[in-house]
Amino acid sequence: MAGIFGFTAGHLVGYIGLRAAYCILMIIIAIAVGSLPWVATNNIAIYISAAVFGLGFILITAFLGMWSLRIFKWAPAMGFAMTFFLISLGQGLGPILIGFAIKFGMEMDVLFAFCGVFCAVLALILPPKANFCPIKARKLKKNVSVKYEIISE
Repeated sequence: MAGIFGFTAGHLVGYIGLRAAYCILMIIIAIAVGSLPWVATNNIAIYISAAVFGLGFILITAFLGMWSLRIFKWAPAMGFAMTFFLISLGQGLGPILIGFAIKFGMEMDVLFAFCGVFCAVLALILPPKANFCPIKARKLKKNVSVKYEIISE
């Protein structure tokens, strides 16, 4: 259900920039995941947390795709493919690592809190260095023409 709002990723980046959008959504994901131990007895709060996480995850995935196109200007298809490969790798390895942590005695409350803190720390120490904000740039440079680079083989 939250995936329906994935189309807003480009608009959000256009208005506030990639760096700010990434950091805000990583903090939102951190809160959604990290708060689960404290809202575990409230079904409505659990559903809200799941919806917020889903929306944040879909948007972050789109942001990473946009970011990869900026980083790998010389090979955008490769950058985009690597982005989704690494996301898939994380989706595969994450549950395995969490399963081992549970098997060896780590409590679920601690795991959710740790994952929330980890997301928040990632947002603060590893934000995208490339901060592009196309709509703001257009407003600031109204009379500047945009040039597109055509890559041919």
